[in-house]
Formats: sequence, structure tokens, C-alpha cells
Amino acid sequence: MARIFVYDDREFPDPDPEMTVDQVKATLADFYGEIANASVKETTRGEDTIYEFQRRVGTRGLPPGKEGIPWTPRPSRVCWRSCRR
Repeated sequence: MARIFVYDDREFPDPDPEMTVDQVKATLADFYGEIANASVKETTRGEDTIYEFQRRVGTRGLPPGKEGIPWTPRPSRVCWRSCRR
């Protein structure tokens, strides 16, 4: 029974059977930074166990509770030619 790790439709062999899934995730995150925040989905294919790292879609930059509110940029406070009269 082999462990196979999948990220972005790429399969990676098990680097060390003694490592936990989180340790393998940390190792792969050195090469693919997005894996550090990815969720892990476990499935089986025949006798193999497949661990698929799935990117999380985040709300980076928004305060908690504001995820569903559409964001509009504030108008620029820099006034170019029209203000220099």
C-alpha cells in the first residue's frame, strides 16, 4: 500500500513512509508555498492511498465578517492637474 501525494495535478511519491502527512506537507511547502495553507483530501485508488492538497480560496486582506461585502476602492486623494490652479 503506497502513499501518493497530489498537488496541482502532479503526483509526488512518498518521500519517507515514516513521515506524517503534515510533515510531508511541510516538506512540499518548501517548493510549493501554497501547500502550507492547503487542505488535505484523502482517497483510495486500488491499494494506494492518495493525499490531495487542495488550495484554499481565501479572503486575504478583508477583516473578519466582511467577506461577503463587495469591496470598492476609495477615490484617490492625489489631485493632479485640476487641483494645481
